[in-house]
Formats: sequence, structure tokens, C-alpha cells
Amino acid sequence: MLAPWTADHEISIEREIFPAVIDAGHPVYGFVADTYWMDLGTPEKYLQAHYDLLAGAVHGVRYEAPWIAPTADVEHGATLGSRSTVGAEARVAAGATVEDSVLHPGAAVGAGAVVRASIVGPGAKVGAEANVTRCVLGAGAIVPDGTTIADAKVATDQTATAS
Repeated sequence: MLAPWTADHEISIEREIFPAVIDAGHPVYGFVADTYWMDLGTPEKYLQAHYDLLAGAVHGVRYEAPWIAPTADVEHGATLGSRSTVGAEARVAAGATVEDSVLHPGAAVGAGAVVRASIVGPGAKVGAEANVTRCVLGAGAIVPDGTTIADAKVATDQTATAS
């Protein structure tokens, strides 16, 4: 019997799941395909997959670039780079800049804030005049007004401190 995996820690498919399945005597299959495939196990790869979708690099799939969910609110005067996505109910305030980033549903970017090469989780908030570069913000994370962070991960429901 396989040990249960839980959502409270990171797990590696190739180093933990596949070996456990094989050790338990279960079959593991593969197949050859001529399709787009990418391991999304790092923030950089996750962003690259979005960039590829927006650029039409995935055969048969093309999204408008930048991609903005119909229920998102991008205020007049906000700037979105072509490799960005804005999820449902997300909000980008006037004067904000979002480039090469993914804003998940319910995320918010305040007035004058800059978000670059980052993943902003569901319900996460980037305050006014904040600067977020190469970061991952967990669900409900907060970057206070005027705060600058780079190369950081802010856990779910936590508040960032300046880097």
C-alpha cells in the first residue's frame, strides 16, 4: 500500500511518487507523443508555460495577449505587458504595471505598483507603489504599500517585508 501524500509539504513526482508506485509493485506506463509538455515544478517553468500559451507556441491553443479574464478589472491607465495574465475577479489599479506575470483569481495590484516576472496567488494583494520582482505570492499574501521585494516567496496569508 502506498503512503498517503498530503498538501502540507512539497513533493517530487520523479523522486518520490514514481519510485513509491514502482516499489509497491504497481505498473508505470509512458507513451511517445509529439505535443507540448513541460514540467511546471518551478516558478520559472510555470511562467514560461504561460508565455508559451500567449505566444501561440502550444499547437492548437492561442490566447489573446495579454490575457484578461472577462470578470477582471484592469483600470484605465494600468499597463499590462503582453506576457501577462489577469485572472477572474483580479484587479489592477490605475498607474500599476504588470509585466511577464500571472495574477490568479482575486489578486489585486494597487495604484502605481509594479509587478514583474512574478506569480501573484489567489486573493493576494500588492499594495500601492509596491515593487515585486521575480516573486511568488501565496494565496492571500500581502505586500504592503510602498514595499519592495525581489526573488522572494511569500507564504499563504503572510505579509512580506522589504528585501
